[in-house]
Amino acid sequence: MVHSFTYIDDVGRALAVLGTDPRGHNRIWHVPTNPALTQTEMLGRLAAAAGAPAPKIAATSKAVLSVLGVFSKDLGEMKKVYDQFDRPFVLDSSAFTHTFGIGATPSTRRCAPRRHGGWRAKPSPKPLTVRRQPPRESAAPSARPEPTTGRSADHGNEIHALVRRHT
Repeated sequence: MVHSFTYIDDVGRALAVLGTDPRGHNRIWHVPTNPALTQTEMLGRLAAAAGAPAPKIAATSKAVLSVLGVFSKDLGEMKKVYDQFDRPFVLDSSAFTHTFGIGATPSTRRCAPRRHGGWRAKPSPKPLTVRRQPPRESAAPSARPEPTTGRSADHGNEIHALVRRHT
């Protein structure tokens, strides 16, 4: 069955426009999406872009996904979106393109490997930095005690270390 695949960068651009342009308010929009392809066509394009042979694919029933979902949470979750793949799932984003002048990224470009850093590599995000500010001194001492947050004085460094570990 044909399926509309939407490039995540196009979704981000569309959301930025919809959040800042008053023409986008109070209406439901389909973000820029290319003409629908079958999964075989899309996987073939991805394989060709990666220099790999076309994959062999086969349909799986919802009942089989239910059984496989016992062993794999990801396959079990596929049941929730099964209706997008057992019949045509086609989006028409022409209203968005006409209104805002922004179309979908061509599938030949989005399937191509990036020049630097390999396939779909993205630069590492900057590590989170926490600026410590000196405590404010009040002119007169407060009669109420300061509320405590339960955080250690080294909390900012703990966050920084966690972010670096998981990026």
